[in-house]
Amino acid sequence: MSDTKQISKTRVAVSAGTKNDWETWIAANGASAFQSKHMNTWLREQINCLINEGNSIKANIWDLQEAMKNMKAELRRIKQVEEKITFLETQIEAAKKNQEEERIAASFEEQYLEKLEKDTENLHLRIFMLSEKSSALTASKKINQRSYLQLCCHVSKLQRELQECNLTCAEEDEVFTKMKHQIRELEEYMQEYQVKIEVLQDREKALQDELSAVMKKRAGQQTKFPGIENAKGRKICEEAGLWW
Repeated sequence: MSDTKQISKTRVAVSAGTKNDWETWIAANGASAFQSKHMNTWLREQINCLINEGNSIKANIWDLQEAMKNMKAELRRIKQVEEKITFLETQIEAAKKNQEEERIAASFEEQYLEKLEKDTENLHLRIFMLSEKSSALTASKKINQRSYLQLCCHVSKLQRELQECNLTCAEEDEVFTKMKHQIRELEEYMQEYQVKIEVLQDREKALQDELSAVMKKRAGQQTKFPGIENAKGRKICEEAGLWW
């Protein structure tokens, strides 16, 4: 509840003990409402942070997908090179068979073969490294996808908690409104009882005056007629007592 509502409730014209009890109750519930609002603010900030993290993970996943596409293209090129190497190896075997006939070009052929072998080793090594990198990227992609799903679940949970906090605040506002209405009714009842008390006090004063007059009259009669019971005066006193 707002500070204005708290101040208006502390001005209720009730007894000192009841007023202190109301002020204590309202202060405690006001602090609870403040904590609920503070929790709502904190939950909104957490949701925004998680949404930003989710967007960052999406961007990383897109980058990984682009890298996977590039790697697949690279693998296709490597396969083409392997096919070319296979073809060249066939040519090497044919060249070896014709080595005797081509002794003049033997030195050149040997150098050429060595170069091809080195290229083949480099290509195999590169294929192995790319395969390892592809496996690592695939594993990283799966981990990022799981993390993204977990973050989505966490965001949904925080959103549910935020809705529950909003419902709690609405219920507390409704309770404060009902209590304010009850306080107004109590004020009206107290005003009515105050009027009744004043009427009874006036009646009490009138009866006391009437009783004093009767007692004075009786005392005067007893003074005039000592030793005789004044039944009429006693009856008047009894009637006055019953009326009181």
